[in-house]
Amino acid sequence: MLLLHIGPHKTATTYIQQNLFANQEFLAEKGWIYPELGTSGMSGHHNIAHDSAAFLDGAQTKALADLGASALAANRNIVLSAEGFCRWTPQKFQQLAQVLGQDQVHLVYTVRDPFDVLYSYWAEEVKQGYSVSFSDRFIENIAHGVRSRLMNPMRDLAPHLAAQFARISVVPYNVIVADGVDIFDHFCQSFLGLADVPKADARPKNTAMPIEVTEFLRLVTNLRSNGAAHIGSDLRHRFMAATTPKDRRDIEALMRKNGGPARRVLTLDGIDVVKRRLEAVAQKGLAGLWSYPVEGRTIYKDTKQEFVYYDAFMLWQIAPIRAAAEKILEGL
Repeated sequence: MLLLHIGPHKTATTYIQQNLFANQEFLAEKGWIYPELGTSGMSGHHNIAHDSAAFLDGAQTKALADLGASALAANRNIVLSAEGFCRWTPQKFQQLAQVLGQDQVHLVYTVRDPFDVLYSYWAEEVKQGYSVSFSDRFIENIAHGVRSRLMNPMRDLAPHLAAQFARISVVPYNVIVADGVDIFDHFCQSFLGLADVPKADARPKNTAMPIEVTEFLRLVTNLRSNGAAHIGSDLRHRFMAATTPKDRRDIEALMRKNGGPARRVLTLDGIDVVKRRLEAVAQKGLAGLWSYPVEGRTIYKDTKQEFVYYDAFMLWQIAPIRAAAEKILEGL
């Protein structure tokens, strides 16, 4: 069998990948191969997901075929994980299975509250050099509604459901978290058939910067970009290299102390009409695919949510913050 954990982003994928990678030997003993091929020092198979041509019909195809042959010879299944797989077409998955010599394909997809996903995804975009504000990103996705990939999982899954090529399972992230279930344990038990798989780190990874540091970085990005919407992640890498953890804590404190006039809070109540409509679409489209009981429960949060962000123009008007941003920018 070929088991593909296809994300999407911001659904504890890194946590699952790091623990699968750390347990390669343990998994092999239990009949599962989590290969290094396509990881390039990372824990997920991002090279395969993002450079499909090289692996499906290019320089890496033989290596992929050899992996499949060794798995078949050892009577082992293969598990791959990368968020980028969620954008693949059914045809790509068919070709991947063919190269690996697998005739059973199982796709695992995680569904999380769309507004939490949007907020986390936007913060990651800032780290990658995008300068758009959270309010603009929010409005854009609300306007698209069910046509937004970030808000509607059916945009990713509908083609695969229609193709009927692979088995599909959907993990209800918010229900599992609410019940205190470890999502890696759930993954291993539900899809690998394994209980008590050791965890290299018992806590989900959270590499997000505080919102104050995120918005300070976005301010610096705006100053450097000269109006460009995206300048890449190099500025963030240099920012992280040029600042110590204490420097970033000082930036956070500076923003908290002086950034009040620019601070904004977007609040959603538990019965938000847009969210409930999106939830109804997901529940209808994914009925019978859930890996965990969801009957009679909301799959998205039904409590108040608050999303803090800052107005970059207002931040620029605040002298201590402007001075700090200019000083940082001089050193990058």
